[in-house]
Amino acid sequence: MKHRNAVLSIVFLLIALILIPGCSSNSDLIDIQAERDSLSLKLDNLYLEYQNIQNDYMELSSRQAALEKEKTDLASENDNLTIELNDLQVQLDDAAKANQVLQEDLTSRQSRYDEAVANFLAANEELSKIKAVYPAKLFATKEDLSAWLKANATTGYDTQDPVQVYKYAADLQQKALKEGYIINVDVSYIIATTPYYRLYCTAQTQDNILYNWDTSNNPNVLINDVTDFRWSTVY
Repeated sequence: MKHRNAVLSIVFLLIALILIPGCSSNSDLIDIQAERDSLSLKLDNLYLEYQNIQNDYMELSSRQAALEKEKTDLASENDNLTIELNDLQVQLDDAAKANQVLQEDLTSRQSRYDEAVANFLAANEELSKIKAVYPAKLFATKEDLSAWLKANATTGYDTQDPVQVYKYAADLQQKALKEGYIINVDVSYIIATTPYYRLYCTAQTQDNILYNWDTSNNPNVLINDVTDFRWSTVY
């Protein structure tokens, strides 16, 4: 306000110095006064506009300072976030490596597990086969023994060759063992005018009857001892 009044005083003084010497009447003074009032009003308006512009400038300066501070804060936050992001990326890379190791370990364990399962199934199958034939069992009846012999008898071997006869008997015994049955191969020395050996097979049934058959003659003809394992000579 102080500067404004000084400016007005100077303006009015200049007007007076210029216009007063040429004034010839009160009418001129009135015009001068009106002009002064008009200029005063214009100055007031210009000063008000100046103040508004100054206020706007101060507000904009304050906003600029706030924005500069916000910019600085955001830059600092961005730097911190960048550091945090880099740390997270490192952790992510480490986690990916650990996951790869775990995946490889899981694959290895799965392979070993599959192998163990396969071995278990194979062993279980083998055990089932063993249980099916061990311990060896007796034929249930004479009819079962006869049926089994007819199904497994081998023909066409040379009955004059004792080696072939024995081989046949031994093969028959092995077949029986694979199915869990007991067949014995026996050789007896017969004392006679001309001593000789007799080769035959025996098998016991579950009713405690022992059957024998001569493999060199007719392997399907069974001879049984009905007197509790005392040999019978009945043919």
